[in-house]
Amino acid sequence: MKERQIQAFRAVMTHGAVGRAAAVLGITQPAVSRLIADLEREVGFVLFERKGRGLHPTPEAGLFKREVDTFFTGLDRIALAAAEIRDSRRGHVRLTVMPAVALSLAPRVVEAIAAAYPTARVTLDVHTAPRIADLVGAGQYDLGLAHLDAPRAEIEELGTWDTACVCVMPCDHPLAARDRIEPKDLSGIPVVMLSFDTTTAQRLTQVFLAAGVQPDIRVEAQPSYAAFFLAARGLGLTVIDPMTAHTLAGDAVAIRPLHPRIDFRFKLLRPGGSRPSILADHAARIAAEEIASGLHLSHIHI
Repeated sequence: MKERQIQAFRAVMTHGAVGRAAAVLGITQPAVSRLIADLEREVGFVLFERKGRGLHPTPEAGLFKREVDTFFTGLDRIALAAAEIRDSRRGHVRLTVMPAVALSLAPRVVEAIAAAYPTARVTLDVHTAPRIADLVGAGQYDLGLAHLDAPRAEIEELGTWDTACVCVMPCDHPLAARDRIEPKDLSGIPVVMLSFDTTTAQRLTQVFLAAGVQPDIRVEAQPSYAAFFLAARGLGLTVIDPMTAHTLAGDAVAIRPLHPRIDFRFKLLRPGGSRPSILADHAARIAAEEIASGLHLSHIHI
């Protein structure tokens, strides 16, 4: 099966006539017909029915064209990539973040990278923190924003930020009148809990145990914005990260600090053991600056 045969087939399928296909390919109509006939012998089935002076594609030709188009699309993408690399227009930053920062900090980071590198392409995917650590460690992303409790050899930590979790409830909730919420205040109060495999839920459980409080967990939810909306609808008070809470906050909800404080810590991560591209390295610095600015924090060690 020769490339010229495939080109002739695709041209006839695309332009609907041998004459137009011949003009596009810069060859004669008999040459196109010979190439099609040779291809039919190669594949072992009829691609076109000859009716009068025209060629009409068979159902098998339609199926075959799908595969042909996939092949040529791949070639077109390779050609485009080569042109972009040649002209210094090729750049791609792959960023993955946990849901807590997907609504607030991540858009700031992407916007800043796009402003600094208008011709670069940015990928933003949302995953759970453990999954982010695995993906960044495997080199599938240039940068990640997630919890990472224990250092990992295959991951480089570029920055760490601490914020405090907050309580979210409807404005007419009995506890909304308080300046801050303590564990004892939640005794007998319906609670929307983050999934128990999250760091926040595990730390909140420890706070409840230390205070001798048995929470009335009505719903377990993940991610944090799901817990927020459940709490806003009155299904129970929830404790989530402050970024999600303040990004989604409106007149219908009250946000109060929790005492004792539960830290919500996240880190800027990148693959370790290999040199990042110049673009990825610059993007990491931009990300760190935007995160610090967005949180009004400065704990950066990049």
